[in-house]
Amino acid sequence: MKRRVIVMNGQKIVEAEIAGKWVVEKVSKAKGIKPGIYNLYLAIDADKTQALPGFIVHTDNNNVYQKTNQGLVKYDRTDFDNIGLGER
Repeated sequence: MKRRVIVMNGQKIVEAEIAGKWVVEKVSKAKGIKPGIYNLYLAIDADKTQALPGFIVHTDNNNVYQKTNQGLVKYDRTDFDNIGLGER
């Protein structure tokens, strides 16, 4: 299933594509995330040997998504279990 995050007007909207249409799953405060459309389904796996500057766009039960100068990357959520990363 494809997912994306849309950030605008201080709101963060998480959508999923179902039967060819985007359906809103969750709406929350953007918490400082830069406005834009972040296609989570296009995120590439992060190279854990590199430290990439950027900001966290979204977290879910399985992944942490970061916007970097190389694009959108994703990390396995368990990599962050010991640092107390909260829901974004």
